[in-house]
Amino acid sequence: FERGMRAQLDTWRQRLTMGEGRIGWKMGYMDSALRARLGLPHPLVGFLTTGRRIPDGGVLHCAPETRLLAESEVALRLGRDLAPGCTPGEAADAIDALAPAMEIVDVTRPLEDMALILAGNLFHAAVVLGPPLTRRKHEPLPDVTGGLWVNAIQQGTVDPASLLQNPGALLAQVAGLLGRFGEGLRAGDWIITGSVVKPGPVQAGDRVVVDLGALGRAALRIDRG
Repeated sequence: FERGMRAQLDTWRQRLTMGEGRIGWKMGYMDSALRARLGLPHPLVGFLTTGRRIPDGGVLHCAPETRLLAESEVALRLGRDLAPGCTPGEAADAIDALAPAMEIVDVTRPLEDMALILAGNLFHAAVVLGPPLTRRKHEPLPDVTGGLWVNAIQQGTVDPASLLQNPGALLAQVAGLLGRFGEGLRAGDWIITGSVVKPGPVQAGDRVVVDLGALGRAALRIDRG
């Protein structure tokens, strides 16, 4: 974990230096049963920058042989910084908006070494954020329903067991993990919190839509690059 995170954050800092903008962070390995099999004590963290952001309804270009999966996620935005050691309650109170999100992951070359997975930013290929929904302090999160559509055909529905029950606890944990490497969560950061629908395979020519009911929709088209 230490080796992989240091390599990942070195890449992140290089991208920011080269002009990419900071978006926030992504969560991986949210399934507790999977983590138990792998011996992971906590979810993993990756980064999001503007270099891999696709506008809602935009186009992602990919090579024909690329193996891609689409993940349907809930995105949380922070209204203020969160320092390592913050409480789950403080972290929950910092959430000022939510949005539907789609992450595309590239599994063309599956990896098993955890350091390499982290250094490679958890297979991240692209992210789409739908329109934000402003949240007032202490306001409950909206019901998340719906699913994933590819070419207007539903590929999966929201799994209630995958929905985040305690977002404040997750954010506090992320603040602590990043703090171990001299980084932290900042106001304006978006955090995508893991797929709430079974990830579905997508390819060039597909139009992909994540519809999370009251939370809204996010979409993209995939073309050959």
